[in-house]
Amino acid sequence: MRDMARVMGTIVSINGDQIVVKPESGENVQVKLTAETRIRKDRADAKLSDFKVGDRIFVAGKLNDDKSLSAGMVGGGEMRGPGMRMMGGPGGQPPSPEEMQKMGLGTKFIAGEVKGIEETKLTILRPDNQTQTIEVDEGTSFRVGRGESGTLADVKVGDRVFGQGELKNGVFVPQTLRVGGGGMMMMRHGGPEGVSPGTQSQQPK
Repeated sequence: MRDMARVMGTIVSINGDQIVVKPESGENVQVKLTAETRIRKDRADAKLSDFKVGDRIFVAGKLNDDKSLSAGMVGGGEMRGPGMRMMGGPGGQPPSPEEMQKMGLGTKFIAGEVKGIEETKLTILRPDNQTQTIEVDEGTSFRVGRGESGTLADVKVGDRVFGQGELKNGVFVPQTLRVGGGGMMMMRHGGPEGVSPGTQSQQPK
């Protein structure tokens, strides 16, 4: 299956069934809409004409070879689901620590800023302002930037990371650790690599 991706940012142009989105960081992303694209705004069905340049939107779809997206879903306006709030989505507020715990922060996924690195252990400042030490192992795969394969050596203090995984002997071990990447978040075979919690399908193990 072709790689999938998600991007959140601001519309910089609309031309027919194509829009250009500027992520919060990184390069502009060309988004192509099709007859199957689901468009939502303010938690209701919408049309592309309901959006204008300057609006903040969220797009999920297939990543093409030219780095454009064939959109399966476009959303904007008031979208207050927990996943969108974790992402800092349009109109969303950060979820409470209780909500993040329910999502599995620290047990099913890790997100936050790298504060320390000691051999294979990383100290992460999570979105709930708690620090957690995680450990990578030989089964951890790294994705850097827009999805390039990486290694532990690519992780630096100050990087923002996201990873799915599980607890092993009481320590969270990520299966995949996404490092940086700006506004583009990658998925493979329907499972996320660095996408924000609460908005993803499950990654096969």
